[in-house]
Amino acid sequence: MKALVSIIVPTKNRSQYAVSTIQACLCVGKNIEVIVADSSHDERLSNSLKDLLIFEKITYVKTDPSFSVVDNFNCAIAYASGEYVTCIGDDDFVTSEITAIAEYARSNQIDCVNFTFPVTYWWPDFIHRRRGKIDAATLCVEKYTGTIKSLDATQELQKAAQLLGSGPQKMPRIYAGLVSGDLLKKITKKYGQVFGGVSPDVYSATLLARECQKSVLFDFPIVIPGISGGSTSGTSSNGQHVGKLRENSHIAPFKDLIWDERIPEFYSVPSVWSFSMLKALEKINLVEKANFMSTYLKCALYHRNFFQETRVAIKFTVSRQPATKTFTNGLLAVNNEIRFILSAIFRRVRSRIMPKNEDRIKEINSTLEAYNTLAKILQEKKSRTFLGK
Repeated sequence: MKALVSIIVPTKNRSQYAVSTIQACLCVGKNIEVIVADSSHDERLSNSLKDLLIFEKITYVKTDPSFSVVDNFNCAIAYASGEYVTCIGDDDFVTSEITAIAEYARSNQIDCVNFTFPVTYWWPDFIHRRRGKIDAATLCVEKYTGTIKSLDATQELQKAAQLLGSGPQKMPRIYAGLVSGDLLKKITKKYGQVFGGVSPDVYSATLLARECQKSVLFDFPIVIPGISGGSTSGTSSNGQHVGKLRENSHIAPFKDLIWDERIPEFYSVPSVWSFSMLKALEKINLVEKANFMSTYLKCALYHRNFFQETRVAIKFTVSRQPATKTFTNGLLAVNNEIRFILSAIFRRVRSRIMPKNEDRIKEINSTLEAYNTLAKILQEKKSRTFLGK
């Protein structure tokens, strides 16, 4: 029988996280399938999963260790047969309510469901450069409403393009979101593949926003981000997610990568996100919507050691577009960045003045433990949520 939800878990050399995450996914219940695409250089994960592979609802695919993250994602999604599909990191997990929201989406002909993230799990090995290990082995549950709001995918696409370098924003997402399998087939047929660029989530979100007919935002803990010592979030929080492009382990598997001259050529969050969205915008013929000045401002402000690379990209782009466009986009980029900075300052001040409305459960040592702990919490609160009605 065709699964209602396919949960895709791409992974590489991270069995210390992936085993627990896969176990947690298998706890979700009936009507799901779990697809593991493992491009590890060793057999640690496959050996650890031997006892689990007897379950029909898990598909383990050993992919080529030379695969890039994009290759691994595209390979994994080819095995997905569910009516709805989600991709999660190998240190994340999903709650059992994902099947209920998939049924709701199917009944209401919704293509894409975005989620808020009121719950976060920090792995025991997470260390913050300022806070130390205060968050390690902690499940944090913040307030949520259980409400569903409509999203205008076209409008969100335009916003994200204007904020180039700021990630997927509120565009429909398959990574940490939920997408109709039929929509994914349509995108594959039209564009060749769902994932591309060098950041699968940003690239795919751009294509989804272009093709999605109906999308919503659900304020409920469905996908739970896991932040581990070796994750992108973990390295970013410690200022380690930046460096020379060709020397980066994430970029190295992209053997024939031709970097776009409009994007500063160094490895960072804004440059990687910008490149990936730009490649998707080229696919859907909407490059004119991209505000490169937004990328340049972020790179110049937050990665000053690579200003030469940023200056080269600015010079290339400015010489090829009208001065009025450069000036207008520059003003918009400055305005957006000021608003972003002020908002961040406000949140930080408010968090110090007003205590957060959150529960913090300590000594949670894996995603499987986090799943079981959160399941009990959600059961107690279910009567006050959408899913409890």
